[in-house]
Amino acid sequence: MGIVGLTTQLPVLTVGPRVAIIGALSESLALRGYPPTIREIREKTGLQLSVIHRHLERLRVAGYVTWTDGQPRTLRFQQPGEDLMPVRKVKGGYKWGQHGKVYKTKAGAQRQARAAYASGYKSKRK
Repeated sequence: MGIVGLTTQLPVLTVGPRVAIIGALSESLALRGYPPTIREIREKTGLQLSVIHRHLERLRVAGYVTWTDGQPRTLRFQQPGEDLMPVRKVKGGYKWGQHGKVYKTKAGAQRQARAAYASGYKSKRK
């Protein structure tokens, strides 16, 4: 079964928990038309909830999936060109977030945003 909604330009996932999670999401979208809950992914893959959360966050940072924090059943494949880490133009360059460094290039600000999300930026905020 193919993975519904994935685009090219992403590294190919071949084995492991991330493939199982992507497969569960793809199957749910294809069969039911809506995404699974984390618990449904657990039932399908046999992985622990903490493992699923960790791999979903990594898949999000890598650009495979996205979701709305705090909302159920919003897990979906990320669309091409969708910017999850908004970078805005400011005087002197580009900036990610409300505070912090101004980068000369947009790519530099996006790198900082990816690094922040990968280090758990969203999960540390309450």
